[in-house]
Amino acid sequence: MIKFRPAIGMSVVVVLATIILLALGQWQLQRLHWKNELIAQLDSAKQQSPMDITGIEITGDMAWKKVSVRGNYRPEYSLTRIYGISGGVPGYRYLNVFETVDGRNLFVVRGFVPDRAGIKIAALPTAQITLVGLLRSVGSENWLTPVPDLEEKIWYRRDLASMATAISLQENYEANFTLDLTIADSDKQWPKLVGAPPEPVNNHLDYALTWFGMALVLWVIYFAWHFKNGLLVFRGRKK
Repeated sequence: MIKFRPAIGMSVVVVLATIILLALGQWQLQRLHWKNELIAQLDSAKQQSPMDITGIEITGDMAWKKVSVRGNYRPEYSLTRIYGISGGVPGYRYLNVFETVDGRNLFVVRGFVPDRAGIKIAALPTAQITLVGLLRSVGSENWLTPVPDLEEKIWYRRDLASMATAISLQENYEANFTLDLTIADSDKQWPKLVGAPPEPVNNHLDYALTWFGMALVLWVIYFAWHFKNGLLVFRGRKK
């Protein structure tokens, strides 16, 4: 026979804490699914041959696709930069507008430049060229994202619509993807290629098990406390 008299206040706290812990565990499982898909996309991008996107609409399922496109850089539009860190070094990703032969404008990430003085940036090619790179989606803003420095044309995320407004680009442009170059004319010039990011760390299953484990331990402590204080009693049947 079990006699159980739960402490009301503790029970409410434990139930609420359990809901939160289980929600965090479920969130990590969702992140695990997303991370596995991202890793698969990156692995596929490293193996595939570039697809010519001339005349092809860029859609959401083309993220991390390796593509090629022919056209000309448009130096009349100002350079924009995205602040970030590469190899532990703070600096900027340099973006320039590139007009394709079918009349579209792409924001091309030419590469990364450290935030230090004395670095000479390679001039934009003036002739018509073919670019090869990865299509990278712009992502979304969150409340932690700093506002851009419009005077210096520095952003902290790939907000292409804001960039287009800042440089007075009103023509047909791709607002949802950048083209991150994977082939350069020379590796000795700045900006240096960034290309596909390295395979991201995938610890989400460990995190999920941690949250679920904490919920289990919480209930063990809950019942142990009730047992110790005489609120949970196990009695054998009387003969």
